Amino acid sequence: MFDITRDRAIYTFELNDVLMPYDPRFTNTMPYGIATPNRRGARFSAEQGNDSDPVNARLDGALMSEIRGQGTEELKDFLLLRASANVNIHDYLDWERKQRFTLGYQYESTQRGGVEVEQVDLVSNLVELGFESELFQGFDVLLGVKFLQAQGNEFLPRIDQFNEVIDFNRTNNGVDFDDQEQLYAGGFRYTFKEGVYLTLQYHAFNSRKGDNNPNDFNLNQFFVLYNMYF
Repeated sequence: MFDITRDRAIYTFELNDVLMPYDPRFTNTMPYGIATPNRRGARFSAEQGNDSDPVNARLDGALMSEIRGQGTEELKDFLLLRASANVNIHDYLDWERKQRFTLGYQYESTQRGGVEVEQVDLVSNLVELGFESELFQGFDVLLGVKFLQAQGNEFLPRIDQFNEVIDFNRTNNGVDFDDQEQLYAGGFRYTFKEGVYLTLQYHAFNSRKGDNNPNDFNLNQFFVLYNMYF
């Protein structure tokens, strides 16, 4: 939502028969979901409780590897672990108004052996915290933070219009990853009815790509967003 509200050009209005680029810092194990090509392995998930219970927790994981090496006979190995929980504080305090705390953590690792020019070692950690407080009927205060840390290196294939690998790019303009990103968000939401609500939001985002990197930047934005699901 942070990107979509800023740039209509990133919307995808139709199916694409060419694999689109992705950022391995955010997900590398299955960047195209369960339909990601050139993967084999195992996935698992477990969940306790539901949305209305005092605590709803979920654990997901995947242990995958490439079926065929890209640019080398060596295969990449992927490990993905994600845990999340929603805590309905009002249930413990016996309050009528909803007070919910959310938290999540994701760990992802990509490894490839071989000689030095083939080796890949990328590790990312993502922490998410959120708080939702219902002040009165239909009116909520929203707070959230995200912290991303990615370190290592990776090679991404350049794909032509026939989904053939034509070259490889070392990501981050030839520099190994040493990135940190933080997103702080706050706002208000008014719900007119189920699936229809209005939010006023403020985001403060900063990105650091190593010591004294000229690509470091900060971004602050305030916007109004109207959502209607039908």
